[in-house]
Amino acid sequence: MNAPRRDSVEKWRRPAFFLSITAMLAGLLFSRALLSSGLIFFAVVSLLQGRISQRLKNFFRSPLLWSMSLLFVLPALSGVWSDDHSQWLQILRIKLPLLLLPICFAGENNFRFKDWTMISFVFLVLMFAAICQSSWGYVQNTAATNAAYLKAYTMETPLGNDHVRFSLLVTICW
Repeated sequence: MNAPRRDSVEKWRRPAFFLSITAMLAGLLFSRALLSSGLIFFAVVSLLQGRISQRLKNFFRSPLLWSMSLLFVLPALSGVWSDDHSQWLQILRIKLPLLLLPICFAGENNFRFKDWTMISFVFLVLMFAAICQSSWGYVQNTAATNAAYLKAYTMETPLGNDHVRFSLLVTICW
């Protein structure tokens, strides 16, 4: 009797995961609000899956997952010595995905190879769009951009000129 319910849940869970991951990828490039919304949606869908004790066991069995969470634990512990608790809480809010995502990924693997291929394709298309956006800004103001380079300025990139993140994503995409 449990099988029909599980099948109906799986019908919406896989598209929900795909939509949330797509939103996170798009948000990574174009909108911090979309990134946060996608992350929250992903966490809610993942945690609705249930079996929290099994998820935590999987989390602690995987050195990759719990070591990623150390990137959250270290700033969390630094709050003990912090005088500025508002800044510390802001840093924790920014680092919270480093704790949430590994725990969410410790659940059942709901994706098939075809799903990961589609997510990769979406990532490549989004990166191509971001590269085109950045290149279009260069083409429109080539002389000004070249002159700015001589003064150590950089050209416009997506997401508020976050050159480090954009360069890293272009490298991953390549």
